[in-house]
Amino acid sequence: MSTSTPRLLGIVGALSVALGACSTGAPATPSPVASVAPTATMLATATAPSSILPAAIADGTYATAPVLVTDIDARIRADTALTAAQMTDAIAGFSGHTSEAFRISLANGQFTEYESFDGGAFEVDVRATFVLPDDHTLVIQESCCGTSTFDVTKVGTGFALRYRAHKPLNAEDDLLGRIVYESAPFALVP
Repeated sequence: MSTSTPRLLGIVGALSVALGACSTGAPATPSPVASVAPTATMLATATAPSSILPAAIADGTYATAPVLVTDIDARIRADTALTAAQMTDAIAGFSGHTSEAFRISLANGQFTEYESFDGGAFEVDVRATFVLPDDHTLVIQESCCGTSTFDVTKVGTGFALRYRAHKPLNAEDDLLGRIVYESAPFALVP
């Protein structure tokens, strides 16, 4: 067992106590562990063996069905938070393609997101560490961009993700992240 596993289990245990109290209507007893948000060090050193991963996500590789670029372009054009330059830049990234698929690999606390255009080879887009504090939350830590928290919903052999909290660099990065993680559910790759 790694030195970070007891810390991770402590956080999960404290969250369980707090969530259990909330579900019964009782006030949660403050816990110093429960009140501490995951730090970059915790996320960078945490390893979560498959035996303690929640049922919603287990170590493995998950992929979306191809997403049509016309749908992505429509989503970009509909985003009123983008400047004209950001919209043009975002659309240009998909120019000349008809579809894009996304893949996530989860292995021993390491998160890797890949992208593929038009059925071609998958290329790495994001590397991060991850923790699963409960069966409906995924937290990733990217060295470039900080921490992102996702709501996880079990879907078939995989899951769907929805941003709960993250700090995008700008509106374009925010939208592109939502396109990657929220366009389609991720199914386990056999």
